[in-house]
Amino acid sequence: SNRWLTFAKAVQPRHYLMVLKHPLRNDPQHIVTLRLQSGVGDFCQQITARLSKRKASPLLKKLQKAERVCKEILTGHMSRSETHLTEPAIAHLLTKMLPKSSGLFVGNSMPIRELNLFASAKGESVRITANRGASGIDGNIATAAGFAKASGLAACTALIGDLTFLYDINSLTFLQGIKKPFVLIVINNNGGSIFSF
Repeated sequence: SNRWLTFAKAVQPRHYLMVLKHPLRNDPQHIVTLRLQSGVGDFCQQITARLSKRKASPLLKKLQKAERVCKEILTGHMSRSETHLTEPAIAHLLTKMLPKSSGLFVGNSMPIRELNLFASAKGESVRITANRGASGIDGNIATAAGFAKASGLAACTALIGDLTFLYDINSLTFLQGIKKPFVLIVINNNGGSIFSF
């Protein structure tokens, strides 16, 4: 995310460890000091087994307090906006409402950014996936249909914007072959205006 890249470049960490499960380069700022190729879960299990327990730092307590305050403000705002749907409210409510053992496909442009910013931590644990096409938004309905068919999940939901829908409208035919509940939510957001966002 641009926020993380901007923060990392401003902080200029002395040690910047990157763990990726693939050999592809992922360091646009050129500030990674050590790169490990490993499954992230495997790495975390191995490293935590070797770490000694430490006292919580004052910085951790400040960050936890800031997170609580932000969560309270966001929750209050979202509860007031439930009477009319906005893009942030859709992302927030959807993540609270999805049933267990279901999947969520998120389109590019604004839906994936709003999910990143406004998703609720109070919902069930669901599998989330996305696909960035060559133009960013192409092929999303086809990918959502493939995800729904191949995932083995009980139900799937796709959240996309209006241009993403139009770019791949021919793929609606793929949805006919899905034998489980599938919900396609299209946000009519006038093209998302991602570059002005």
